Amino acid sequence: MTAQIGNAVKQIEAYVGIQHYLSTGRVMPAFHGWPISPDLGHYLIRRIESQSYDLVIEFGSGVSTWLIAHVGKNKPFKHLAFDHLPEFFEKTKQQLSEDGLQSFVDLRLTPLVPFVGEDQTTYPYYDCNAALAEHAQLLNQAGKRLLVLIDGPPASTGRHARYPAMAHVLSHFQLADVDFLMDDYIRLDEQEILHRWVTELDKKSIKHKKEIIRMEKDVVLLSLSK
Repeated sequence: MTAQIGNAVKQIEAYVGIQHYLSTGRVMPAFHGWPISPDLGHYLIRRIESQSYDLVIEFGSGVSTWLIAHVGKNKPFKHLAFDHLPEFFEKTKQQLSEDGLQSFVDLRLTPLVPFVGEDQTTYPYYDCNAALAEHAQLLNQAGKRLLVLIDGPPASTGRHARYPAMAHVLSHFQLADVDFLMDDYIRLDEQEILHRWVTELDKKSIKHKKEIIRMEKDVVLLSLSK
């Protein structure tokens, strides 16, 4: 039954892709496998359209980058995306270029470099500090709002691979309100990362609230108010 459902989803996605091609002349990227699921894509569109974000940051590029860039055509915000794998970076870059969206995204190819957490554990994470600093300088942070989509690096890079995301962002955006949206919350690793983040925020008396959103792979929204 699982195989039949999976095949049905692929057939529906293929049909929608054909319709998109016939109406636009452009190929729509696939939404299954490594990419985000369609339900998360739909959620991203609705959330960005309904909220007044000044900057959207992505740790991990792909279909989500393409979708958010489409929203950026109609709504003014900055968009910064990181990827550490050249093949995925080039694929995202090509997709953006084919649809004339490259000017809406600051897409960066950044290797994974060591990051030392509060527990003195070393994690490989995106070499993102320079780009984050550049965008922080562009924003008068007081009253600004950020959405941070965390969909990388993959779990294969190590335990709690996505843990450094919050520390990197907060080190550059001390005055902004930040929504952290982490994909794959169905996994124990991501659940443990959220617990660690909440513990650290409580110690620093930073106001926050969390919302678990049930999807194919589940996501969690952690909102920080400064």
